Amino acid sequence: MASSLCQQVNLPVAVLLEAFGQHLFARFSLMYPAFFEHITHSFEFLKNIDPYIQVEVRKLYPDAELPRFYHHPPDDSTLVMYYLSSRHFEDLAVVLIKGCLQLYERTGMVSKELATLRAKKLLKLA
Repeated sequence: MASSLCQQVNLPVAVLLEAFGQHLFARFSLMYPAFFEHITHSFEFLKNIDPYIQVEVRKLYPDAELPRFYHHPPDDSTLVMYYLSSRHFEDLAVVLIKGCLQLYERTGMVSKELATLRAKKLLKLA
């Protein structure tokens, strides 16, 4: 589906996905303002995905197969996240994280690499 749209609009997949992720995150903030209340930093929001946001999504969609996010901050300016999903939307996760940084007016790089955490193979986003 994405490749078909890319052909229609004459853009590379990476460019289209980046624009979509930033747009989608901005829409989330408008459609679900309760998730963003009292949060002043992108890291604070990202650390709340699993313990708060996924819980609320599961209330609405009990059968949804949601990705899991684990995290640890090695220091105040870095957040390492681990993404685990059978659906493999790793690239979408990356651009949504970039959208979060943009919304909170933070600069930073998001990189990805394969990793193992808790005996599970997953994607490390740093």
